Order: sequence, then C-alpha cells, then structure tokens
Amino acid sequence: MNRDTPSVQPDPVETAAWFVAGQPGSADRLLGAHTWRANGDCAGCGVHRPTRWPCALVSIARRAEHINRERSRRPVPDTHRVPGALVGTAGTA
Repeated sequence: MNRDTPSVQPDPVETAAWFVAGQPGSADRLLGAHTWRANGDCAGCGVHRPTRWPCALVSIARRAEHINRERSRRPVPDTHRVPGALVGTAGTA
C-alpha cells in the first residue's frame, strides 16, 4: 500500500451488524437480553463489568434490524433459468 494513501478500515459496528442481520433471530435475541436496568446499566452485559445502556450490542442489533428492514423493501431479483440447462445434473453425461 502506498504510504500517501490512507487505508480505509471498515466500521466494526457496521461489520458486526451485517453479520447479525444474516443470522435469523439474532437481533431479537440480543435486544431481548440487553435491556435497560433501573440503574441505567445494561442487563445483558453482566454485573462484573457494568456497562451503560444502550451497550454496543444494542447498537449492533438495532442496525441489524434496519439492514433487514431495508432488505425486505427491495424487490427480489427475477432469476431465470437458462433455457435447456439441466438442474442437479452436474458431473453427468
């Protein structure tokens, strides 16, 4: 890489959100576990390392939900089979 060209690092929250979005039910499970406590901490992050709510996992899960909502709004591409192509016959003559 050229020293004059800055490297572009992916946003870790965005990367994690895309991963969570691809795992059915993951965002809901994260949001169900990482809830607000009356003292302002996250219930899912534990008592040994109290973390203010919303924690990073809540941010990731919310972004994953947004990604999945956007995916559901986009039309599914029309996939056509190639005329004459045989499906499931790989390796046969």
